[in-house]
Amino acid sequence: MNAIKEITNLRKAGKLTEAWQKANGMITGNRKDPALVNTMAWIYYDYLKAAVSKNKPDNVIKILTKINELGIPSDQHLFFDTCAWQIGKLIFALAKRPEKEIFTAYRVFLLIKNFGFTKPSAAYSFILKAWLKIFNAHRYFIEFADWWGFENLTEDDKKAEIYRDIKLMPLAEHAFLNYAKTTYNQSVTERHQGKGNEVEQLALNNYLPTLEKQAKQYPGFLNYYLALLYLKINRNPEAYRAILPFAVVKQNQFWIWELLARIFEADPHKALNCYCTAL
Repeated sequence: MNAIKEITNLRKAGKLTEAWQKANGMITGNRKDPALVNTMAWIYYDYLKAAVSKNKPDNVIKILTKINELGIPSDQHLFFDTCAWQIGKLIFALAKRPEKEIFTAYRVFLLIKNFGFTKPSAAYSFILKAWLKIFNAHRYFIEFADWWGFENLTEDDKKAEIYRDIKLMPLAEHAFLNYAKTTYNQSVTERHQGKGNEVEQLALNNYLPTLEKQAKQYPGFLNYYLALLYLKINRNPEAYRAILPFAVVKQNQFWIWELLARIFEADPHKALNCYCTAL
């Protein structure tokens, strides 16, 4: 029996420590052997699965670090996709804790940035779902989403989900909405800190055409954030055009009229009428 087969049999028998010890002794100074690297990778996967099942994020981080050090080729999609399901489970678990461990999730994100996930795929979409749950509208979500790439959404991601007879927002819409909300919140924060400048305006001008397309695909609250962002860079006519269809639907909500008042700030009479309607 060759050594790699023996190690694999030990791993499948649940003797992870023995399998790791034997593989580690062989791989030292021999990291270019693809069969050996692959064997060690699956040993680490079993350790990863055990750490996730016990909800031990610190152990997961150590294991992911070891996986990165192996230098597994990015075309080993089966391995990385299998890891994706375990990693997503951990992030969902972190999101359920009383105090979400956002920074821990961020550390995990940094460790998987070079993993060769299949794109698009159900496993890769599961990664997006998990980090949406924990990051929500946190500033880290922009960095995560730019890495994940919305072009990797599957057709299923663009359809509404049904859970216990309740129609849920499509994953794509949820992701677009969080990106828009985070972008707006971040621009407000920077403005309060005195950092709002021409760079911010350029970034928003580059982003808004994308948000326009997304709002046409999923009209609703995306129109609201589209209007807010247009308003941020003093493009009031575009803000009005963006919010009008949504305002018709939400005309009984005071915040719609408050936004319209801000859009009509150059016309005090119209603005006052909007504020009165809001009241």
